[in-house]
Amino acid sequence: MAAEPATAEEVAAAPDPVAAVVMAAEEVEAPIGPSVGVTPPPAPTVPPPPPPIPSATAAPGAGGAGAGVRSGRDRVEQAPRATITRFDVQRGDHRVQVTVGLRQGAGTAEGVARAAPTVRSEQRAIAEATASALQQLTAAPLLIAVDRVDVEPAADPARALVTLTLMADRGEEELIGVSLVRGQPERAVVRATLDACNRRLESFLDVTSAGPLVPAT
Repeated sequence: MAAEPATAEEVAAAPDPVAAVVMAAEEVEAPIGPSVGVTPPPAPTVPPPPPPIPSATAAPGAGGAGAGVRSGRDRVEQAPRATITRFDVQRGDHRVQVTVGLRQGAGTAEGVARAAPTVRSEQRAIAEATASALQQLTAAPLLIAVDRVDVEPAADPARALVTLTLMADRGEEELIGVSLVRGQPERAVVRATLDACNRRLESFLDVTSAGPLVPAT
């Protein structure tokens, strides 16, 4: 027996199979139960910076391992200056005698040198007398030899140049000093000798109480 065709009312009342499938899919995709939050990973911990290293030239009384320790440069800069306490040239018929006195701090010394009565010999004797006084002030096992002395009055400005050789346990070293001629050229030779030695004799401060051999103006 053939089925009777459904009426329009029955078709409208029947459930839509496509809609039922869509609803079932939505139910499957929906989360079951309460949602669970995701906790973010903790931020990396940055270690604190290391404490500053105390300076070796920290002022006395300051904290740190370097408190009260001063560098060699600071010690040299605070050392007393060498001053010329005596400069005497005695000229005779057959020789010249030069005496140079120096003071540095509590130490004093005098160097004496003799030479023939010529200009260049006298200038060399001045440098030798100064070098002798310097050796006494340092009290170190060294020898200062004068190699050359040149006074250039025609230079602009006029100057005195002294070349020395420092001989010590560590070997030999050439030293050169210069000083402007202000007044007596002979005194410029003394200052040039001090200038040459001051550039190197600071390394001997550990074995002597003498400071830098800086000529006083």
